[in-house]
Amino acid sequence: MVATKRISLVTVYYFFVSVIVLVVWGFGLIGVISMHKITATTEYNPATGKTMWQKHIDLKGDKIFMLVIMAFGIVWIMNFIREKTKFIYMISAAQFYFTSTREKEGSASVVAGMAISNFKHAGSIALGSLLHTFIFFLRLIVEMVMNAAEKKDGANALMCIVGCLLRCCIGCLESLIEYLNTTAYAFMAISGDSYCKSAWNGFLLNLKHLVKFYFADTLASMFVFIGMLTITGLNGGTCYLIMKYGTKNSDQLTSIWIPMITVMIATLIIAELFLGFFHQAVKATLMCLAVDIELNG
Repeated sequence: MVATKRISLVTVYYFFVSVIVLVVWGFGLIGVISMHKITATTEYNPATGKTMWQKHIDLKGDKIFMLVIMAFGIVWIMNFIREKTKFIYMISAAQFYFTSTREKEGSASVVAGMAISNFKHAGSIALGSLLHTFIFFLRLIVEMVMNAAEKKDGANALMCIVGCLLRCCIGCLESLIEYLNTTAYAFMAISGDSYCKSAWNGFLLNLKHLVKFYFADTLASMFVFIGMLTITGLNGGTCYLIMKYGTKNSDQLTSIWIPMITVMIATLIIAELFLGFFHQAVKATLMCLAVDIELNG
């Protein structure tokens, strides 16, 4: 990460790509909604003595199916962009690892990684993000069904137990898919194999080096978490000092905590956006190490 600072621009680039995709999708959604029957209705408000005009959109038939397809599509596309960013970090880490020697430090071609992810492995990444999308909607359906059942039956003990078990199973399945995708992408970044083959081979390598992998992965997660908390805390503290001693307008606020919390939440999101992907580079480096041990001892 230190030797290849431009890799941080990948996150910024795909953030703006995500924004553009959401804007285009939003216009498409408006177009699909406008295909429904829209009628204007009036409602008299006795409190104000005014008549309020409202729009009523009649959602029915094949148009609802189109909205469902659009919702599924945007979740899939956003997952695809997120997974693609992860893969670019991984392939950059793999390139850096295998071009490094005892004598010299290697290099990572970020542009080459982007080209490979967009063309050679676009299908594999789409498959991985599709699995994530299925799990997302499965969790959504389970939550909707359980909330409806709990609202209908109240504090039914059996319903609460079934709900907890279903949510636990969905959580385990979600973690499994996340692990499978990460393993597949890490091995794919090294070998160039397809998704299924990479997932299987990566799983076998993980199984063989499980203790070392788990320890290093936990250590990396801990450092990422500490880094995010430190950055958030420093930004929150800096915000307080600027308002208290810099602009000296803290006494004009009803509560100094509102701007501070807003700054800290924004900082946490941005820190996660950059440091979160550092974890993927660690996973790819560990996979490179495992392959290197297998091939070269």
